[in-house]
Amino acid sequence: MSEGKSEDRGFSSADCILVTGGSGFIGTHLCAQLQRMGQRYVILDLHAPSASLQPERFVRGDVRNSLAIDAAIEGCSSVLHLAAAHHDSGISRDTYFGVNEGSTSLLIEVMAARQLRRICFFSSAAVYGEADVSRTETHEPQPSGAYGASKLAAEKLLRSAAANGTIDALIIRPTVTFGPENFANMFSLIRQIDAGLYLQVGESKNIKSLSYVHNLVSFTLYAWARHGSGVEEFNWVETPDLTSSDIARELADALGRRIPPVRLPLQLALLLARPIEVIASLTGKTLPVTRARIRKMAVDQTQFSARKALDSGFSPEVSLRDALRQTVTWYRSTGKDAPRRRLVPPPEIDFAVSVSR
Repeated sequence: MSEGKSEDRGFSSADCILVTGGSGFIGTHLCAQLQRMGQRYVILDLHAPSASLQPERFVRGDVRNSLAIDAAIEGCSSVLHLAAAHHDSGISRDTYFGVNEGSTSLLIEVMAARQLRRICFFSSAAVYGEADVSRTETHEPQPSGAYGASKLAAEKLLRSAAANGTIDALIIRPTVTFGPENFANMFSLIRQIDAGLYLQVGESKNIKSLSYVHNLVSFTLYAWARHGSGVEEFNWVETPDLTSSDIARELADALGRRIPPVRLPLQLALLLARPIEVIASLTGKTLPVTRARIRKMAVDQTQFSARKALDSGFSPEVSLRDALRQTVTWYRSTGKDAPRRRLVPPPEIDFAVSVSR
């Protein structure tokens, strides 16, 4: 098989993989790829999976509940751990740590009791914190928020278990991931440009590292099929680096739209966003324009390197510019009018468990 494509070396159709968070955005794409490979899998999630997926069974349960993990892991030989609390808003620090760190601790315990060793954990480039220069796996993680800190805490649990000889772990650190079926920040940007509502804020010369879901899934399975013992971590980022203004121009070109030449000063944009935040607070709705998102898009630099992944022999199938265009094609054909779900874990553990086949 050619380099850069997922292959079944290291996997066996006789085995079954537990996929936590398999109903989410990345999880759905990953399960679809496992399905195409003829790989058996089980999904553990609080939400039902896409109708296109055909898991061995679906366990509706909370990853913070050991009984749900027990029901899901039965008959499985390895774990792909994607379940996470990750949204920008509406999640408390306790929930971030309860889901991201707590579920990993439970998985390690259950795996040890069943003598299972192999786990692939989806962490995040957020463990690095502010990335004003390109971050590689050799940089010391310094998370600046609860999300990144909780992911790093989970990584430390995996390293400790590996040091004790309990597990073998592959850690994937993607940056902001986009693609078909995702309704997060990239979708909001496409929609704003398509509606003629997008204005560039300031120079927007800050680099925004991105991950395309197809390439991310392909690399994950490529790396996991080759992973041996102990712990290894990989960043996943598309190349080349694009600035915020580059990304907006690529999307506008794919949409056949024109970005207005007028640039909104940063301070004015932040001032105008304030009443929108007040409306969101009063109505309880999540609106696409906030001061935090304006800073993320126009000011904050998130620059990471996937050199280690690329040096492993992997070659992504889809270029970043083609990935942006493919996402616009999905938006136009399906995404624009598709119903959207905001899959946020509840603050308290949901102890209900049900199994369907």
